[in-house]
Amino acid sequence: PTLILENQWYHICQSWDNGEGRYGLWVDGQNKVNNVRLE
Repeated sequence: PTLILENQWYHICQSWDNGEGRYGLWVDGQNKVNNVRLE
């Protein structure tokens, strides 16, 4: 889990590739989630 606190500023970036089901989440420049969807 990624901890997001109230009353704090964050830089959040989400990316995904629908063709392969890849996704990623970055918070303040650190990769928090990087995965491929399983079918």
